[in-house]
Amino acid sequence: LNEIACFSVGHKPMDGCFSPDNKRLLIANEKDGTVSIIDIDERRIIATPSVGVGCEVLSYFSEQAA
Repeated sequence: LNEIACFSVGHKPMDGCFSPDNKRLLIANEKDGTVSIIDIDERRIIATPSVGVGCEVLSYFSEQAA
């Protein structure tokens, strides 16, 4: 694997998951209770919503049938 970008996300990042289309990467920041949402193509953080302290694990579920 080759590093293509580096981001400063929230405090104590714990887990990450990609959207089904692989256009977004979500990172759970446990200590500050946020999720960093990264746009892969633009290589930038597009949002950091508050989700509550202790968020450790992420899963992305699509409404489409597999």
